[in-house]
Amino acid sequence: MLAYGFFVFLIERLNLLRSILRLLWIYVLLFVSQGWWIIPLLSTYGSLTSINPLNPLNFLLHVATRYATIVNIFLGRAEGILYYSSQFKHYLGIPIAGLFLGVLCLCLLAMWEGRKKKYIWILLSMLTFGLFMTKGDQPPFGNIFLYFYNHIPGFTTFRRPVSKFYWLFLFFYIALAVYGGVMANHYIKKKLYKWILITISFIGVGYLIFAFVKTPFLVPFAIPQYYSEAKEYLYKDNATRILILPGLYGLTPFFNSAVNSFGGTDFLDEAWGIPTVIPDDMNYSPEYPSKEAVNAIGRDIRNECKFCELGKQVMLSHIAVRFDLRDDMSVEDDPQELDRKLQRNPDIANVQTFRSKNGGIKIYSVRKDCRSSLLQLAGKSEATIDYHMVNPTAILITVSHLKDETSLQFLQNYTKNWKLYPYIAQENRLQQTIQIFRQPMFENTHKLVFNYANQWELNAQEIRANLPGTYYSENADGTITIRLLLLYKPQVYFYIGILCSAVFGLFLMVIATITKFNK
Repeated sequence: MLAYGFFVFLIERLNLLRSILRLLWIYVLLFVSQGWWIIPLLSTYGSLTSINPLNPLNFLLHVATRYATIVNIFLGRAEGILYYSSQFKHYLGIPIAGLFLGVLCLCLLAMWEGRKKKYIWILLSMLTFGLFMTKGDQPPFGNIFLYFYNHIPGFTTFRRPVSKFYWLFLFFYIALAVYGGVMANHYIKKKLYKWILITISFIGVGYLIFAFVKTPFLVPFAIPQYYSEAKEYLYKDNATRILILPGLYGLTPFFNSAVNSFGGTDFLDEAWGIPTVIPDDMNYSPEYPSKEAVNAIGRDIRNECKFCELGKQVMLSHIAVRFDLRDDMSVEDDPQELDRKLQRNPDIANVQTFRSKNGGIKIYSVRKDCRSSLLQLAGKSEATIDYHMVNPTAILITVSHLKDETSLQFLQNYTKNWKLYPYIAQENRLQQTIQIFRQPMFENTHKLVFNYANQWELNAQEIRANLPGTYYSENADGTITIRLLLLYKPQVYFYIGILCSAVFGLFLMVIATITKFNK
């Protein structure tokens, strides 16, 4: 979009009003074409998980922008991740600084030669904005960024501003340098000097690409076989949620040679496809709803106490202790000590070991009576529950022998976007779709339970009073059986977004075809 703006305003020099209308039309097309994710995002934005006030995000922001000083930004070295290893010294040292010093010289030449041209000032203004956003809370004017960060809704999305805005700075930085290069070409009369500068530039860029690709830090890895073996076991043992130990103080793991010394990203969720949680008593990691209970379980294990009741609250089925972390990795507990304590814990049913030559992982299965289901009925009611997960956003529930009142607990992160609807299997797809736009059932009883999960109160008398008899069946013992649909409402907006994008895309194809034939 920015490039389009430059071509319109700076190069093509078209009529201003017509150009703005054309640009707005492109924005409309982009919005509609991306409606499949924008519409559900807007519906959930106000209910995103809040940040724990104890979580020192301002400190983490400062860590993320530690190297994003103005000097490093202009020298192409603002990205802090590249500083974590000395193996990048041949890339981030003199070579890249020398290249960007040349870019800076061309920018200064462009600013001087084009100081009376409006579009140069437009480029310079956008470059300044990119510089301000990239440096985050670094001086000067770092307090202004911190004020925005703490007071403007959604601004905390930019916890690593260098990864979000450095491209913006570089875009205008290089755009100015290109103009400066054109000016320099006018000043250098001898072709020999021009070819010398071009050759030096190509050699410098080529070296930087070669040094970056060949750095020892960029080593591919394959997830070890023992993780696949553990996954197979977990699925056979009906795993629902796994506690990963030891805790890492909210940091990301760095592995030993068993995982080819890989680090910086935890791949367990992708490797296993089963929800995982990890304790963090320091509150350095982002907040999630069940974090308090997970931290309490971690402390109970450390103190060799039972964790059965807490485990039920978070739907814990297994505990995994990793033995493939780097020796210098900061961990909250020694893995060997955790192993000894878990082996003695009465809430553990059995343990399985999966390992290779240099590392491995142990899976501890929680006792069956200490596990809980994704959906369960609380209290002393004689009602029973059965459910079928259609997909992660839609669950069909059957509650049988409901006599008076019982509590339906759904052990997933609490949000008002989970809705309960009466369900009739005989309804066609269109009738079911229309149904979900009506008022959901038991909405006034939807509340938070266990400090993170969802709960509704199901009342047989209320069901009889508010629903036609086709939605439930009477049993001989005076109880009722009812089928419900538990739906994550933003998923409906996702389908609407897909429909809008598809219909609008078809409309554009028809318009383009008609226009082509009319010509």
